[in-house]
Amino acid sequence: MNKSDFRVQMPLWNIVLCMILLIWFYGIVHYVDLMFDDFEGVFSIVENEVVVQWPVPATISIIIGVILIIVFFIAYSIKIKQHNKLNPSHRVNGVTLINPGELIDDDEMLRQVTQNATKKVYVFFTSVLPLLVFLFAFPFNRYVFIVLILLIMVIHNLLLYLEINKYLDGSYNSHQPISNEEKKQKRLKMNRTLKMIISSIVIIAITFAVIRLIQINSNHKSIMIKAEQCMDEGKVVVMENDGFFSLTKFSCINNE
Repeated sequence: MNKSDFRVQMPLWNIVLCMILLIWFYGIVHYVDLMFDDFEGVFSIVENEVVVQWPVPATISIIIGVILIIVFFIAYSIKIKQHNKLNPSHRVNGVTLINPGELIDDDEMLRQVTQNATKKVYVFFTSVLPLLVFLFAFPFNRYVFIVLILLIMVIHNLLLYLEINKYLDGSYNSHQPISNEEKKQKRLKMNRTLKMIISSIVIIAITFAVIRLIQINSNHKSIMIKAEQCMDEGKVVVMENDGFFSLTKFSCINNE
């Protein structure tokens, strides 16, 4: 086995797919919101003509995302066929929930390496999932949680890849006894890594919250200006708010 083995590269392919989904889901979430709001703000009538104002960033996100997903799965399928043809005894199933291809157990040593990698992933999940559950209590936009979950999946696959890559580089040591001091240093290093990961997720969440608050403030100022103009025209101002972190919806209707 070497680094060109597709099973070794699979975590990297998973990471690429997660990054593509980050782009695609931005547009998907935006359009799903529009669909449940009956596409409010998209269609308007100006001088007896229907004007369509599609959200440009979300539309571009979906188009680019779909193209990248198609290209990805074509390349992924080709790679799997090549691997299975060259390695009939170690075939990879493209879609499986039972035994993912990145879990390699060709021999006892590789089985131990895989077990150590999955142990690190387990420690990572037990540390980060409670934080994610805590963040679910806040009314962030759904895309924020999609981003966090995909980033967790990226780190998960990165941990698997780095552990197996270490073995292939010849720097993996599993036979020599580890002293208490080395164990302590290893634990400290892992704790620092976990703290850095958790801190990064917290910073990302706070950043999204701050951006949302800025959007809410800007939307409020814009609505106040529109409301004043609406009342000057003798019309009725209608404002709707779906939640604490949601943007207030404004409409100006005739007073009949």
